[in-house]
Amino acid sequence: MSENQQVQQENNYASANVKIKPKEIFCYASGAFADNICWGMIMSFMMFFWTDMLFIPAGVAGTFMLITKLWDAVNDPIIGTIADRNCSKKHGQYRPWLLAGIPMLLLNALCFLKLPGASLNLQMVYSFVVYFLFILAFTAFDIPQTSLMSKMTLNAQSRGSLGSWRMILGFFSNMILTACFTSLAATAGQGDMAKGYFIGALVFNLLMLPFVYINYRGCKERVPFTPQEAVSVRESLKSLKNNRPVICLFLAFLSWGMAGGINSSARMYYWTYYVGNQGGFPLNITLYILGMLIGAFLCNAMIARVSNKRTVTLILWVGALIACFVNFFLPIHTPSGLFAFQALTFAFGVCGGGGFTALYGMVPDITEYTQLKYGNRSGAFLFAFVNFGSKFGIAFLTALFGWVMGGLGYAPGAVQSDTVLFTMNLFLNTIAGLVLLLGIIALLFYNLDKKTHASIVEALERQHDA
Repeated sequence: MSENQQVQQENNYASANVKIKPKEIFCYASGAFADNICWGMIMSFMMFFWTDMLFIPAGVAGTFMLITKLWDAVNDPIIGTIADRNCSKKHGQYRPWLLAGIPMLLLNALCFLKLPGASLNLQMVYSFVVYFLFILAFTAFDIPQTSLMSKMTLNAQSRGSLGSWRMILGFFSNMILTACFTSLAATAGQGDMAKGYFIGALVFNLLMLPFVYINYRGCKERVPFTPQEAVSVRESLKSLKNNRPVICLFLAFLSWGMAGGINSSARMYYWTYYVGNQGGFPLNITLYILGMLIGAFLCNAMIARVSNKRTVTLILWVGALIACFVNFFLPIHTPSGLFAFQALTFAFGVCGGGGFTALYGMVPDITEYTQLKYGNRSGAFLFAFVNFGSKFGIAFLTALFGWVMGGLGYAPGAVQSDTVLFTMNLFLNTIAGLVLLLGIIALLFYNLDKKTHASIVEALERQHDA
């Protein structure tokens, strides 16, 4: 028996079915607090920074966003498989990867650096290379950090709490970021917003270092490492065939990636040009994130009252879809229309974010399902697969937005045509809602309820004891 197979041999599945204490839940969620600052900057400000401060053409920026997701398609399953196959006797299986949060934070700040005196071509090469490296570091942190939840406990309720609090602290960090970042950048830049963006990014990322450390030090892996985890990429890929719960979650993550991604990346353009009041952006994006934060709180209570976690997402996403469609038709330039838009943006955040939080609570469950049905426990690989749906959804719709805007003649800092303005409204307030239908339909076929998962855990306990 190899060292990997011997790790945690003294543990068993029964002792891993424990309720996690609040302190450890906070330590786990601290990682999400840090990585959501990074991802929030990318989602809310990167595209606008590229086009309106570095003057990179919108079509080029959108294309590179998509290219990085093709890179993700390669590195996500590789990192997930490496994390699944290796386990340190002293530090655990996924915890060592949390140290990747340090280069992740550094590279995130460097993504917002405008090179002094550089040509456009040199700036584009620099920006794209650094962003490329950031995506790799982010993946090396994010996939094991999320997968760690499946190793901390087998208790379904505790997993729901871990997933909910992960999202709550993540949304909270995003709310702080979006409420403060533009004003901090304006103050720090003193008229040079590109400089201000870099200083703001540097400050936020330095403040996140302690949270990465807390995440690394404060979590314990209890679920034993098994030979079923030491599988190749090919074997992991085989476990996707006819794996209904995994495919359903992939499509749901893809759906929210498109909806949530365009909601963040198009919103700055919408307020700057369509509304004509960039000063209204911080309040609006804060209401959106505050809604997601409250939705995450509500999600935890709702999950405890349903037999299948998908029910929470289905109910909430229908509400998000309705709020999104109504926003498209609002007279945003009138006081009543503006008030209604702000209220419905908050409602979209509650419903969309709450539904996505429920999805995260479902990810660990598919690990045990796949282990019992296919004979391998590739938790990080499975999360990498479903999370790639989210990443690709973000990149695809953001790229499409950039291509369409560039094709219609978008010009940074200029008065936009009616067609461009209509496109901004269409993407933010119609297409974002429409793509949620994909996730709603997919989840109708998700059949891994709480009772089924409990029986799966019992079967795995019997296998392990035998």
